[in-house]
Amino acid sequence: ANLTITQSLLTVTANSQTRVYDAADPTLTYVITSGVLVSGDSFSIMAGVGDALAKASRPSETLLPDSTQGFFAISNVEVLNTPYLFRVEQPDADKDADYKSVNFGRLVEAYENSPIFEEAIGKVLWEDFDLDGTVEVVRRIESGDLEFQICGLTPIGRAGLSHSKELITPQRADHSILMALKKRLEEEQMHMSCLSCGSQWRLRVREAPRSLTCPKCGGHMIAALNTYNKDLIKLAKKKDLTEDEEKELRKLFKNASLVMKNSKKAMTALAGRGIGPDTASRVLAGFFDSEDDFLREILSAEINYAKTKRFWD
Repeated sequence: ANLTITQSLLTVTANSQTRVYDAADPTLTYVITSGVLVSGDSFSIMAGVGDALAKASRPSETLLPDSTQGFFAISNVEVLNTPYLFRVEQPDADKDADYKSVNFGRLVEAYENSPIFEEAIGKVLWEDFDLDGTVEVVRRIESGDLEFQICGLTPIGRAGLSHSKELITPQRADHSILMALKKRLEEEQMHMSCLSCGSQWRLRVREAPRSLTCPKCGGHMIAALNTYNKDLIKLAKKKDLTEDEEKELRKLFKNASLVMKNSKKAMTALAGRGIGPDTASRVLAGFFDSEDDFLREILSAEINYAKTKRFWD
């Protein structure tokens, strides 16, 4: 006699999955929506699935396999596979990301043909570009109503040529530059000036102790002065000060207060080129996650001084 065994019908539904662009593919999962497995039978996911998932390589791309394609196989059982959705999502933007570390080619590729990409193109073409005005200018040039005259460089034009990188993309000092700055600052010899007795001695920034005390009188109000302004200590004992001298004396006391409170850190800031007690106070008042951030703030103050010193009295 012939014995006919009819395959049981099993319906398997794959769970929809998502992954962030450039991330690893997730583990595929599924549920049996109808039918049961006979004791001893089990599922196996066919190798072709991984290749299919690899096709979804762009953000917002949806991979929807053919419902007739067999992703699950089991002997003696007819498996009905249902379609599933696999979506590659755009990664969240980090507001603190360093733009210099961004691969803009990959960024454009990642967002191409997406709504945000089209919106950006539209903004540039229809809001930032003055197409009508450009057409009018070209028409007037062709008709002779508008002509060009060659003249010398203006101050703004000259600045654009000599400092174009700085004006367009301000450079972010890397660790090696900051370490060179640190070495220079720590090698500076400051003229330590006691406001109590007027005595002075020289001290390298790197040799500064945690707390400074005048070796002559034991005073703690000690200003860290540079070579060009070391004579300001004379104002501490002078009477009948002028208005300008009173301003300098207040700066001298502010300098000493910063050194008394911050010691070596204050001396490091005051050793910067063009950094006086007011600027040093602003630098020291900041909250820094690392030494590099502190040094970067000093470097920024030095650059600002270099830009503006020609306007000072």
